[in-house]
Amino acid sequence: MLVFVGALLLAERRLPELVPIIPLVVGLLVLMLFLLRRSPAALVVGCVLTGAGVGVLADDDGARLAGVAFLGCVAAGFAAAWVLALLLRIPGLRVWPLVGAVVSGGLAAALAATGTGEEVRRLAVGWWPVAVIGLGLLLLAGARAGRRRHGPDDDTRMVPIAPPPEA
Repeated sequence: MLVFVGALLLAERRLPELVPIIPLVVGLLVLMLFLLRRSPAALVVGCVLTGAGVGVLADDDGARLAGVAFLGCVAAGFAAAWVLALLLRIPGLRVWPLVGAVVSGGLAAALAATGTGEEVRRLAVGWWPVAVIGLGLLLLAGARAGRRRHGPDDDTRMVPIAPPPEA
């Protein structure tokens, strides 16, 4: 996966029109990783990055509500992680993705009400990788804390696709 992300970043130098789709492609790659490994962290990161990628594409330049579409799509990504965790019975992701959805949705509503989205969008476009790194570090810290509390077989490990057959 890192090879593919590196290739995307190199291609961006030659084809700058790829830049807006990079978050979407990376998010979809992380979701594919979730499908292969059943990792709760990959589910959340994949959904949020996919939401951010859709938000980058949906956020129209020069719109009065700039930034609102981006934050709304990030909120939808968090909400999608919560719904998928419930549907797929992924332990450990019961409520906390809703916090991200509510915060992102609240920020989107605040931007819509105040009309300050253009400034926020400019910052978000330039600094979204820092937010992804921060989210990854937060998930890693949570996983380490869980291992200390519960041992190595906690909720952050891979979840089997189907329970083992009874002998």
